[in-house]
Amino acid sequence: MGDTGAATRTVYLALLRGINVGGHGKIRMADLRDVLAAQGLDAVQTYIQSGNVLFQSAGRPNLLEAQMEEWLAAAFGVRTAALIRSREDWATILASCPYDADAVRDGESLQVALLRQVPSAEAIGTWSQIDSAGDEFAIIGRTVYMHLRQSIVDSKRAQGLNKLGTVATTRNWNTMKKLAELATAYGG
Repeated sequence: MGDTGAATRTVYLALLRGINVGGHGKIRMADLRDVLAAQGLDAVQTYIQSGNVLFQSAGRPNLLEAQMEEWLAAAFGVRTAALIRSREDWATILASCPYDADAVRDGESLQVALLRQVPSAEAIGTWSQIDSAGDEFAIIGRTVYMHLRQSIVDSKRAQGLNKLGTVATTRNWNTMKKLAELATAYGG
């Protein structure tokens, strides 16, 4: 269940993996907000249709991830991963990006993948061997930064994130920045 009471509420951002992508995992954002609010999350907001959620809770992120996944399966019959970070974590993710977003050229993109766990050295070694047309990457903790030289759809590096041995979901730099702006304006 969600939490109630006078405990300090943290502003969180959740990325849901595979929501409303390619006709799969269809969830209306209004319905998503209603379900999460009914479970006790406060001030639930969504951004675009791909499963980006801002909310407040006194819960711990790892427990909230598991709960959110259960709630969505029960309410919508959709099995998805929820990756949650606090507003402060989000600011650190953006500040830690080793790539200059302004230097990304037409046809390239800057992508950020959140991971459920820090990948093992062995998994990173396997993933780093993927030949992906000059794509660059950096892994910092549970975050992967990718400067892709082609579309994310065509990038073997981006498509091979499962080789890191943990759940991952990816957003482009513009979405990451917009979510940071929304979280900053969120209050709390």
